[in-house]
Amino acid sequence: QIDGDGNGKLDKTELPIWVRKMVDAHMKNNVPAAKKEFKSVDTNRDTIVTWDEYRLKMVKDDPQHVAYTEKEQKHKFRTADENGDGVLNQIEYVAFKNPMTTDYVLKRIAQELLEDFDTNKDGSVDLAEFVHHEASRVDDKDNTEIDKLRRMESEDPWTQTETRY
Repeated sequence: QIDGDGNGKLDKTELPIWVRKMVDAHMKNNVPAAKKEFKSVDTNRDTIVTWDEYRLKMVKDDPQHVAYTEKEQKHKFRTADENGDGVLNQIEYVAFKNPMTTDYVLKRIAQELLEDFDTNKDGSVDLAEFVHHEASRVDDKDNTEIDKLRRMESEDPWTQTETRY
């Protein structure tokens, strides 16, 4: 399904179409669920969800914080709070539960990633910062091929001086 023209290759026009289909499918299934969940989390029926209201649900659903730590959830909650009033209305709650489908949340996440990767704080991420960032190393600690690529990159004078993103 992803290879629209059936040529066995994925091109730059096919990938965005497939990504859009996946986002649309996600939204079709998860946005209504988030709206329904909002009503159950809003225990006092004031049409907003406070952190305390959400925290009660989180502790009930995931008492060991397996999916996310409480700190991570609180950060996601604040990120979804578009107007900064400390609570989530239904639209913000949907963004909280579906962050990758909401423009303002994606912009905030992108800004955080840039700040996190930009270790020398020059406003850009160079190849060394990207390759050596801890988040990019989580699943490949025992991958000798990736370690070899990192060594090659760190020894290559061109990547040390010329590559800026």
